[in-house]
Amino acid sequence: GGVAKFDNTDWTVYNSSNSGLPYNSVRSIAIDMQGNKWFGTWDGGVAKFDDANWTVYNSSNSGLPDNDVRSIAMDVQGNKWFGTEHGAAKFDNTNWTVFNGGNSGLPNNEVSTIAIDAQGNKWFGTGDVYGEGGVAKFDNDNWTVYNSFNSGLPYDNVKSIAIDAQGNKWFGTYRGLGVFSENGIILSALTWKPVVIDQKMNYRHSDSTTITNTIWVDSVQSTEDGAVYYLNRIVADLPGCLQFVLRDHPQFYSAYFSEQTYGIWVTQQYLLKTMDSLGSLWLFDPSNNIQAEVADIYSEEIFGVTDSVKMINLSNGNVIKLSKNFGIIQFPDFVSGDYYELVGLQDTLGESLPDFHDIYDFEVGDVFQYSDYSMDPMGWGDITRKITITSKQFNANGYSYDYEGIFNIIYFEAGGGGGIDYYTYNDTFTFTDSLDHPANLFPGQLMLLPNSNSGTGTEHVYCRAKIVIDTSLNTLSKQFGIKEFETGVTNYQYDLFYELDEESDTLYRFEQIEGMLDLPCGSKGIGFGNFIGLTYSNSGCFEFEEDSKLVGFIKDGDTVGIITPDSLLLTRIKNWNNPVAAIEVYPNPARNRIAIEGFQAGTATIFNSTGMLVDNFEISRSTTQIDISDLPGGLYILQLITVDGIAVKKIIKE
Repeated sequence: GGVAKFDNTDWTVYNSSNSGLPYNSVRSIAIDMQGNKWFGTWDGGVAKFDDANWTVYNSSNSGLPDNDVRSIAMDVQGNKWFGTEHGAAKFDNTNWTVFNGGNSGLPNNEVSTIAIDAQGNKWFGTGDVYGEGGVAKFDNDNWTVYNSFNSGLPYDNVKSIAIDAQGNKWFGTYRGLGVFSENGIILSALTWKPVVIDQKMNYRHSDSTTITNTIWVDSVQSTEDGAVYYLNRIVADLPGCLQFVLRDHPQFYSAYFSEQTYGIWVTQQYLLKTMDSLGSLWLFDPSNNIQAEVADIYSEEIFGVTDSVKMINLSNGNVIKLSKNFGIIQFPDFVSGDYYELVGLQDTLGESLPDFHDIYDFEVGDVFQYSDYSMDPMGWGDITRKITITSKQFNANGYSYDYEGIFNIIYFEAGGGGGIDYYTYNDTFTFTDSLDHPANLFPGQLMLLPNSNSGTGTEHVYCRAKIVIDTSLNTLSKQFGIKEFETGVTNYQYDLFYELDEESDTLYRFEQIEGMLDLPCGSKGIGFGNFIGLTYSNSGCFEFEEDSKLVGFIKDGDTVGIITPDSLLLTRIKNWNNPVAAIEVYPNPARNRIAIEGFQAGTATIFNSTGMLVDNFEISRSTTQIDISDLPGGLYILQLITVDGIAVKKIIKE
């Protein structure tokens, strides 16, 4: 044993008999900036050789925690880092500092390898014969641990680390090679895991244009052969039964993956053999006698990365595609015959869904216009709110915005009165982030609607997250519950649920009765759009109703939807006199014509629901008909002005 030097011509051997080397089994070597050679031995500590003299450091004469020195690394400050069987040690040429599982973030005291990146971070590879350990990153202040449970590291016994010119970290383990890339993913090459352990995987159903499912590992349970990876659950429909849904249901392929030996993965129903070679056959679904065959292995570019892909043909005609580094990239929908396709890793590669910070990230100068409706026993009002962002403040907890606002209301009193009013104002928006904020939820996740009462069971009201493209606002939107009531809706169509028992997985849909939802009382829905915040909310109970809807916005100088000029919002008649209560307008709703009765000479003006002038008429008879056949269907405001006062009527064009 010992150490050998080769100068490309001659060999020189150093051992415990002819040099100061304390032990002939040498496990690690490093050379410092002064040209000194450092040798880590199995049971003799560390030996320093300056080409003339030998100096030995061991657990008896220094701070070295153990004489089995498995790795050595040098940082740019000249510090020496040693990995031993009982922790790591730093030597600054004067003092020793020891790191172990009791005083640091090392996941295991057996440190087999150390590497230092260009930023000065120290990477420690640890692990014992039981496979307990992983990789620890130390930035001189904080420790971050990566293992097979929270990342794509193939195995927790890490024997070697190397860092390439692009900053990627390469980890050699007892069960394969792992690469920690610049974008923060550990690519577990050679393992073919069906899921990327530390990422949220975004899938799109083949009949959809948006992400339909987001799957991630929710928890991990270690087993003798590997681990069980439990996946997040969602609200799921019951086929053929609209009245009920299940709130804690597996997504399309499984509730969990159980890792066995040699690339075998077991779910409740399926068996995947991810390490099998071309032509391999096995029973994929025993209950339905579905066979699987590795039909092809090829290279494909996935999210800009060239990767190996296995195409697994099933005997029922379906196909599974498995990527070496990105897990399952295609999986069948066994009900419809379609499939789910991996389209992104959330906030990392490919397609992502907006979260709180995407949704509420406004800019100074952004303009938003809302159409609100409010009703109570005293009357009702159609409100236009227009706000312009004037300042922005941001911190880790959320956003705060100052804004200038315009408030314009057309109101109607229960006794027949009404009018138009407006004012300007200044105020502040504050939005606070949280894990359970609805803007952070993913498709199918359950949301408890605040300030809502089902009137039965636990009285809780629930809805689930849906991802849709809002064509009216040209944005990707997260929607919960009811956006707006529609006529002709099929019974049990709305995604609004109540529970009878908190312990039961069953939720019940509210029933649609004669065009109206029978319950709940309170909040019924809410929605969010990417970079535009709240897009709608609606609530109501008996004779009370409050709805709000974003109808337009201006961002980066581009206008989307409806934006009413300030001059129009601020020049309507203010402080109306009481209108003439005897005036009647019928039929309402109307298709072609409306009749105005009890109205003397004056002016009739029609506005659409956004306040835009549509038409006006001079009226001179006590009963008059107005042709509205050319108007598009929707809500209109009829303003009648006479010498006796002003009347405002709401009309609906069918």
